[in-house]
Amino acid sequence: MSNRPYLLFLGISVVQLVSILLGWNEIAFWSKCFLIPSLIVGVFNTLQRKEPAFYTVLSALCFSTLGDVLLLFDSKSALFFFAGLGSFLIAQIFYIITFFRMSNKPYPSRVGWLYLFVFVILLAILYPGMPMSMKIPVTAYGFCLTMMSLNSWRMYSMDHSVGLLIGVGSILFMVSDSVLAIGKFKWELPYGHFIVMVTYILAQYLLASGLVRMVNSKS
Repeated sequence: MSNRPYLLFLGISVVQLVSILLGWNEIAFWSKCFLIPSLIVGVFNTLQRKEPAFYTVLSALCFSTLGDVLLLFDSKSALFFFAGLGSFLIAQIFYIITFFRMSNKPYPSRVGWLYLFVFVILLAILYPGMPMSMKIPVTAYGFCLTMMSLNSWRMYSMDHSVGLLIGVGSILFMVSDSVLAIGKFKWELPYGHFIVMVTYILAQYLLASGLVRMVNSKS
């Protein structure tokens, strides 16, 4: 599959990452707004057929876009943070629905225990000192994110190479949001914002492009 349809996404991703490193806040702001929409353009230009899984992938990307924009204003009001978190939670649910629609084979049980362990460890890091008003939404989102990544391994049974890329993408999504949460609620990490965005960009690309390849292979 050619990567040409994703050149716009690649270009905006480079602008986003460079602007973060150089402190070009205005450019970083606007490039983030157009980041996932450019990925949606790539998905539309790559897809060879439309089926229910396509619409759930598209929905996940649309809610991710909404979440990106809302979180740009989270410093102005906690409502923007909760709304952004809720948007990403819905995005994770749409990814989960996609995995169930495309594969009826379960993920390996051992993988499930590993994900549970990681989830519990992350909460143990975040909970001390976190306001109670944040614990429930953060836990709910973390659970949905963990379930998304766990169920992404259903794709591995359909196509090992593409399924592996999708699984890696889902893990990078967890890494991105974990670094973001640690930076927000615990301590600021060196190059934390850059790490969040580079892992997020790779995660969304691997998930979306991988799922499109899966849909196309069923043609």
